[in-house]
Amino acid sequence: MSFIVGKTMYRGTTPSITFKINTDIDLSELAVCYITLKSIEKDKAATFDLSDIIVDTELKTLTLALSQEETLAFSKGVIYVQIRLRTNEDLAYASQIKEIKMNDILMDGVI
Repeated sequence: MSFIVGKTMYRGTTPSITFKINTDIDLSELAVCYITLKSIEKDKAATFDLSDIIVDTELKTLTLALSQEETLAFSKGVIYVQIRLRTNEDLAYASQIKEIKMNDILMDGVI
């Protein structure tokens, strides 16, 4: 399973990240899906499940919306992202790990 993401984020913002899934997996058959974001610099990880993810079966996309608090938990630098999922037929998949750039802000905190 692979996906396309070309996102740059800023700490303290509310970005939506859309992952275009490049596979023949039928997204309507998802039983479990996790998107994990991890920062090596701050040793911070956050995992989101299907209740946090918008699934578009026709466009084959997964969309994750982050809060200010969630983006502030990460430091500037590289954020790694990986998708893991399981279908109703108990087929489990993991994507390759991709990088998203996290940019800093001058005034820290939630606004």
